[in-house]
Amino acid sequence: MQQADRRRLAVYHKAAEQYLIEFRRSLIDSLPLPDAHEAACQLAAALLPPQPLEERE
Repeated sequence: MQQADRRRLAVYHKAAEQYLIEFRRSLIDSLPLPDAHEAACQLAAALLPPQPLEERE
């Protein structure tokens, strides 16, 4: 069970790598909260797969 959890978490980690790089690069955290939220959502929509576990299969 623990190994399965680690494999599942690794899929999410891999899926989020580019998002995290771009999030840090964009300085979203320096924007006012409503703008930061919108920018983070747009970035997520562009870079994160909706279902990382399904895309792996």
